[in-house]
Amino acid sequence: MRGVRGSINKVLGRATGDRPLAAQGRRDQSRSDLGRAAQRLRAAFRR
Repeated sequence: MRGVRGSINKVLGRATGDRPLAAQGRRDQSRSDLGRAAQRLRAAFRR
């Protein structure tokens, strides 16, 4: 969910020229990507 919200914030920020909103969107996307990577890593070690 955070990744979707990040994408929306990033696009809205770019479209309106709101740089802090765009930055927040990129941060949310990064956090989501890191969370997914951590889940994959945990799953790999469980096998």
